[in-house]
Amino acid sequence: MQLSDLRTRFASLSGRMDLLNDSPELIDFYLNEGSKYLDRNVEVQKTWASQYTFLDIAGWYVEVQRCRAIKEVWMSNA
Repeated sequence: MQLSDLRTRFASLSGRMDLLNDSPELIDFYLNEGSKYLDRNVEVQKTWASQYTFLDIAGWYVEVQRCRAIKEVWMSNA
């Protein structure tokens, strides 16, 4: 299903057809927040992910975006 179809369905189910013309980014906000809510409430093995980051010589931290919990951290200086 395409994003435009989701927007139309959201607007019709909520009774706010004016959102399609005035502020479709508000509909996108609600759709994204609903998706995040579902992601937080579903716990399966395949939701685990890995992030590999190479630091510069002077680097000392790594930013991790959209992470709920960190299971383990590994480091190598090889």
